[in-house]
Amino acid sequence: MSDSGPSTELTVLHTSDNHMDQMSTCNALAAVVDKANSLNVDLAIFAGDFFDNSRVANDVIKETIRQLGRFNMPVVLVPGNHDQLDSISVYHNQAFKDLPPNLHLFREREGESILFPELEVQVWGRPTYDHHIGFRPLESTPPRNGPWWHIGIVHGMYIPPGEENFDRSSPIYAKEIEDTGYDYIALGHSDIFEELTQGTVKAAYSGAPIESTDGKVLGSVAIVHFHPKDGIDIKKVPLP
Repeated sequence: MSDSGPSTELTVLHTSDNHMDQMSTCNALAAVVDKANSLNVDLAIFAGDFFDNSRVANDVIKETIRQLGRFNMPVVLVPGNHDQLDSISVYHNQAFKDLPPNLHLFREREGESILFPELEVQVWGRPTYDHHIGFRPLESTPPRNGPWWHIGIVHGMYIPPGEENFDRSSPIYAKEIEDTGYDYIALGHSDIFEELTQGTVKAAYSGAPIESTDGKVLGSVAIVHFHPKDGIDIKKVPLP
């Protein structure tokens, strides 16, 4: 990093595609919380498809919010295509009127930023309202605007160079990742861990924490370590 960049280290747990829909998946979420707390990470990121659909039962919703409140650090959550912010979104449930103080749910259609000055990190995320080819999750991202770590969170399909003409919903183009100039782009939509760094911008799909539809076979999360001198390291970390 340059002299004007962040001076502190930062460790982030990045997860996505949790697909919460029944009480057994709440047990998998509990494993994610336990992993974050045991590693003493600074920030937890959920990059979309936290819920599997808009018909999740009230007891499951309440239990997921309770589990999110167990994190010992700030949590940011960006809705994806399974839990998109349409008129019947699960996030309109009354339970989301009173969230734990550590939980930040991104709702603004054009995206929004949250600064955590004590961590020297600014997080920008754009939720999914409409999952179609016209929605560009990384289009017109705000520029860097301070001596912080800059993280972007979006949910969509990564399009590698040379495949830009394929019709994919919520496309995320390789050049769009690089053009952000951010330190890290936390991606959601794929169940498989994959690093997709473009130029100087680190990026990755975290992989899903659940590998079975019943929520009983656990997967992994991504642990991202930011260091002012050594740069950014991304690791796939299995859940117990």
